[in-house]
Amino acid sequence: MISEKEQLRKEYKIRRKSLSAEELERKSLAIKKHFETWISMFPKFQHVHIFLPIARQKEVNTIPILEFLLEKGKTLYTSLVVPDTDEMKTVEINRETDYQLDTWGIPVPKNPVFVSPEKIQVILIPLLVVDQKGNRIGFGKGYYDMFLSKLSNDILKVGLSLFPPVAQITSENHDIPLSYCITPEKVLTF
Repeated sequence: MISEKEQLRKEYKIRRKSLSAEELERKSLAIKKHFETWISMFPKFQHVHIFLPIARQKEVNTIPILEFLLEKGKTLYTSLVVPDTDEMKTVEINRETDYQLDTWGIPVPKNPVFVSPEKIQVILIPLLVVDQKGNRIGFGKGYYDMFLSKLSNDILKVGLSLFPPVAQITSENHDIPLSYCITPEKVLTF
C-alpha cells in the first residue's frame, strides 16, 4: 500500500509537470515578489543559502531571487551533494560564479569554494508540497533534513512552493519543519 507521503509526492510531481513554462515563470516571479517583501522585514540577515532550480523538474526559478539578493549585497551560499557520502556541502556563490549542470540538472559552481555553513541565517528550501504546520515533502532523498539537522536551530527555514498548502502531512521524527513558506499567493508563517 502506498503511503500518504508517497501519494502526495506522486500527485504534486504530476501537478508540477503539468505547469506550462509561462505558468511556472509567473508563479516563480510572484514568489520572488513575496520574498522581497518578506526579507525586507529582516534587515539583519546577510547570509542566505539558496537552492538553484532543476529546470527539468520545474522547480521554482530562484535565479531572480539570487539576482535580487546579490543586488542587496547579501552573502550567498548553495550546496553540492558529495556523491560518496550523500552529504550536502556548503559553497559560497557570487556574481562571478560560473555554473555547470550536475547529473541531476542542478546548476552548480564549476570551481566550488567550500565554506562552513555556520554563518547561514536563512535557508531557502525546495519542496513539492507543504502543509499548514510547515511539514514538507520533497523528492524523498532526505538531503535537506540531513543538512538542516547539522545547522543551528536559529536559522530561518523558508520553503518555496508553487502550490497552496495541504491540510496535513504526517511527519516523522527526522522531518524538520519550515519556519515560513512562500507561495505565489502569500507568505505562510508556522
